[in-house]
Amino acid sequence: MNVAPMRSAGVPEMIAAMRHGRPWLPEGTDYWLWHECFGDTSFLARADGAPIGGVLACLNQSSPKDLYIDQVAVDPAWRGRGITKALIEAVEAAGRSRGCARLWLCTDPLNPAVRAWSPLGFASLGVRRDFKGPGKDREIFEKRV
Repeated sequence: MNVAPMRSAGVPEMIAAMRHGRPWLPEGTDYWLWHECFGDTSFLARADGAPIGGVLACLNQSSPKDLYIDQVAVDPAWRGRGITKALIEAVEAAGRSRGCARLWLCTDPLNPAVRAWSPLGFASLGVRRDFKGPGKDREIFEKRV
């Protein structure tokens, strides 16, 4: 497996990797924007040349010491093999090189992936009601870098 910045991939390859995050990831993601604006803080995992996972992450414009992880997806056939860990390590290294103090993310508390964050060093800051709008509760996680 190899992990490389999203900028090194084409948009169709990004779409192929991230489709594995459904139903929890939004259908309407603009991958062109992620490729052009956040392609060096977002990463794609490949095995035998095929995309098997990805992470979309960006610096917070209001707080440049924060790197926000927006979406993570791993092909079901590759889950449990450290792909998410490798992707998050790449984001963390990118954040560290930019002087970031923390990584953070939010997820639907009902998403089964919520159990992945603690073993990767993230601490839960609790569930925020209506965080992404009415009825869109999210559990917030952070990791100091």
